Amino acid sequence: MEIARRLQRPVVGIRLPGHFLTRYEDQSYTAWIDCFRGREVSCEEYRELALETARIDILAIPSALAPVTPWQLILRMLNNLRNVYFQERDWAKARWILDRLIEAQPAAAQERKQRGALRLDAGDQAGALEDFELFLALAPRNDEDRDVIAAQAARLRQNGNRASARQRARVHNAARANSRRRTVSNAR
Repeated sequence: MEIARRLQRPVVGIRLPGHFLTRYEDQSYTAWIDCFRGREVSCEEYRELALETARIDILAIPSALAPVTPWQLILRMLNNLRNVYFQERDWAKARWILDRLIEAQPAAAQERKQRGALRLDAGDQAGALEDFELFLALAPRNDEDRDVIAAQAARLRQNGNRASARQRARVHNAARANSRRRTVSNAR
């Protein structure tokens, strides 16, 4: 598509859940191109594909033929990469992609939940808690994972409170030890 744009050719991307086509259209010719299969498809084949992959009848829903914006294309590519990295269990790359998706869409609840889980697995309890709390604020009330994430956030808050109490006790004990050292040092 970028090459077509540079050549000033009228090519646009058309999205379907699970599939992506390009369309070339000028005054005299229109072609649907299935990039994954590497061939031109007829409008009827495109209709069948849309019905099969997305249960969308492009004749009944003309917006299904709308070109994607560059922003939508970037988000789609990032989502595809996320899926690949999750399948390959490449958690560092999946985390990097989730960071980009959240930068692009700060109100994306599912990405917050996924990143929170990756942060938790990496031992970043504070980061996981932050993402889980944002997920709970952003996700619909009927989200199927809501109760599980709320319970996990509660455990992290409780662990954080215990860790904070231990940290305060360490600081207090260190301050007392320093005070005793100074007292002994001053007495000499």
